[in-house]
Amino acid sequence: MVGSNILLTPRVGQDPSNVTKRRDDWMVSPVSCRMHLRFIFFALLDVYVTPTDTVTDYCTTTHGLDARHLLPPAAVPFSTAKANVAELLRDHILVGHALWTSLALLELTHPAVLTRDVATYSAFRERLGYDSSAGSPSSWAYPPLKDLVRVIMRRDMEPLFVNTTESARAAMDLFRCHREVWEAVVLNKGWPCVILPSYYNHLYT
Repeated sequence: MVGSNILLTPRVGQDPSNVTKRRDDWMVSPVSCRMHLRFIFFALLDVYVTPTDTVTDYCTTTHGLDARHLLPPAAVPFSTAKANVAELLRDHILVGHALWTSLALLELTHPAVLTRDVATYSAFRERLGYDSSAGSPSSWAYPPLKDLVRVIMRRDMEPLFVNTTESARAAMDLFRCHREVWEAVVLNKGWPCVILPSYYNHLYT
């Protein structure tokens, strides 16, 4: 739960990987939620989700998954995964990369003030040459997670397949390296991130 000392607040790193496809609509599977508490990183939820419609492309070469991973009992229904994630995120700070995509895929909302999105954090964006000017259309572009990790953390990730566990951990590590500065701005009623276009407003309360 959110406490009086925000620097010790449990933080959930989230990375759902949209690996199944029907026509032009992406569905979500798997879901990885990790909790970081006082620099201890452990799994809260790491599940595969059964597709909500016919799958035409499992993107196996990208994710290393096939039909076996997305069938019961290995996978859980979307409604179950959504409910579990919603409960885990309640009253917690959510850390991740391009969180609007994760929230949209899971059909969830989250308080904007309780999000820490490394894709929109101005200090990271400027380090990689991305625009952070308020209202600028180019400020809506965001750096890929692997580029942030390479430049900020000086390490490589995802050499073979997209790994939701590694992605969640990478986002958390990025946040940790600027945690004190980031939280100081928030505590002083500032916001150190670019503002997303208004059509994402429905994802943030």
